[in-house]
Amino acid sequence: MNYIDLASGFYKVDIIKVSKKSEKNDLSGFCFQRNGLQAEFLCKKYSVFTQWLEVLSKYCIMSNFNDKYRILSIIGSGGYGKVRPILLRKS
Repeated sequence: MNYIDLASGFYKVDIIKVSKKSEKNDLSGFCFQRNGLQAEFLCKKYSVFTQWLEVLSKYCIMSNFNDKYRILSIIGSGGYGKVRPILLRKS
């Protein structure tokens, strides 16, 4: 049995939507990519897909963070880091 050790480094995660002839047969999923290798996970039920996203979101970093948000000046700092407010960019 093959597996992916997510603790071994960073992976790029892409959201996948595969459309069939009818929406009833649409597949949703995600793809892990690293060093030219990839593993795709597809779900027939959208509810299962959203459950996976909820779990994965705790371990993933937004690669497009700076496209979506603007970071403002530091408003505080402490022993563990700095605090900066962010603004959602208008689309």
